[in-house]
Amino acid sequence: MHHYESVQTAYRLLGKTQTAMDQLHMHFTTAIHSTSRRVVLQYAEKSVRHTADGLQRTPYVDLCKKLDSEHFLPGLVDLCKSLWEIMRSYYHVLCWHEQFDKTAEDGGSASTEKLDEADDNWAETDAPLSLPKETSFNRQYIKKKLEHGVKRVWLDVQQRVKPYLLGTNLSQFHIDNFLHVLHTLDRLMSIGEELSGSESKDLQDSIRMQSSNYFQNYHRARLGELRMFLENEGWEACPVRATFSIFQLHEFRFLRPAVDNRVSQLIGSATATGGSGTGWFARFSLHGNPFDETSAEDEEEIMTEEMEKEVDKDEDDVADELKQEYVDEETGEAPRRASAHKVRAIRQASEVSGPILTNSTLMIVRYFGKYMQMMNLLKPIAFDVMQSMSQLFDFYLYTINAFFARDKDDGSHFGLSSKMTATLDRIAANLIIPLTESSALSPTSPDGVRVYEPQVSSMVQLHSPLNLFGLTERQVGAESLVYLASQFETLRPHLESLIPQSKRAFLSQFYSQTVSIAHEIRKPVIAALLIEL
Repeated sequence: MHHYESVQTAYRLLGKTQTAMDQLHMHFTTAIHSTSRRVVLQYAEKSVRHTADGLQRTPYVDLCKKLDSEHFLPGLVDLCKSLWEIMRSYYHVLCWHEQFDKTAEDGGSASTEKLDEADDNWAETDAPLSLPKETSFNRQYIKKKLEHGVKRVWLDVQQRVKPYLLGTNLSQFHIDNFLHVLHTLDRLMSIGEELSGSESKDLQDSIRMQSSNYFQNYHRARLGELRMFLENEGWEACPVRATFSIFQLHEFRFLRPAVDNRVSQLIGSATATGGSGTGWFARFSLHGNPFDETSAEDEEEIMTEEMEKEVDKDEDDVADELKQEYVDEETGEAPRRASAHKVRAIRQASEVSGPILTNSTLMIVRYFGKYMQMMNLLKPIAFDVMQSMSQLFDFYLYTINAFFARDKDDGSHFGLSSKMTATLDRIAANLIIPLTESSALSPTSPDGVRVYEPQVSSMVQLHSPLNLFGLTERQVGAESLVYLASQFETLRPHLESLIPQSKRAFLSQFYSQTVSIAHEIRKPVIAALLIEL
């Protein structure tokens, strides 16, 4: 800031302090516009393979539409990096003027007697006391200009990021890439709000528009994927120890309290030693960029450190299959051999007194983690995401009943309570498409998200006495649903904290009418087995 101080001193000696501040904010506005255009032009050129001259006169909004999905994310990160440098420069300007005013005030109080003596001499000669008044006026002008300017800088940043975000269709992005986009924007908004003290309405509206479109497509695809997975499920238990927790999974690490506390402590420590600011500007006041890969992974490194200290002792409790992104099934084996494998899996799970869950159960739990990450980053549509989570649970409940608790001939149920019957009827009406329908969408579904009724795999022998009429499969299916319900109960406080207070009635109703009665599935499953015998 030595150069800035020299410039301010020169303008002050010339009596052009106000002019200097006006020019300063014009330069910041120009820098935001020119820098953002330069970054976007670079990635637009890569996307359309044109030379820079060919796109030089293209308006910024149209330039943002030139980017393809491959270059969108790296372009966004570079754009945020560049805009961060400008915001950090403005932060240093604020700090300099704050320190300058403080120094001037200290110096002024030390020379009060001299000023009083000067006042008496000027009063005797009727000379005007213009210098102190002018200085005070200039300081007030600068203060108001900076207060208004910091909000203007953040608004300009939002107005340059907004067309970039809306210029590309993100509906086909992989979920991890989309979450990366959300994390990047969430960090940018956190920085902007810290700097300006104002909300990020323009950017939040743009994120909501893109996220609503993305999530509808994403959820529809996940339901279809889940149906395919269930139709190929072998209903074998994944052996885990009694101490297994879903919070050990990668998707739920953002909910680990030990990690969150450690991150907060690190930020607080950096704030205490980083200068007069707080948060991001204290941590990166002099060096680094919060959007650099190394800086962006600071929390990741902290999480790794905490997992080594707090979670490693439980690593042996997680089967190797659970550490993979997806769990492969052994559906190609003969029925008799498959049954032996299932018996061994149940025995191993029983020996360690762990929960009974299937590959499909684990898949849904991982979905829960992804959905909750989106809820955490997308407060405006958090309730919609939570409703979609409930549909995943609904579909699994409906599938377990359809596979293991119905009569094989007429599809009738056995031993269902009136409450469970009403729940299944609701799911069938709102979520399930009968196989007789030819369309994948139905006008009876308000959001168009419905899925075909799944069919049990031909490898699962539910009606053969050689396989005990699917005793193992039925047990695993029923108990995996009970386990999934227990995990939904565990997540309830987190879900309640992520949705608006006015929407929590729906969540309470869902828990009371669906989750809390999942254990009742055991009775009709046993009844269906007894009918086979």
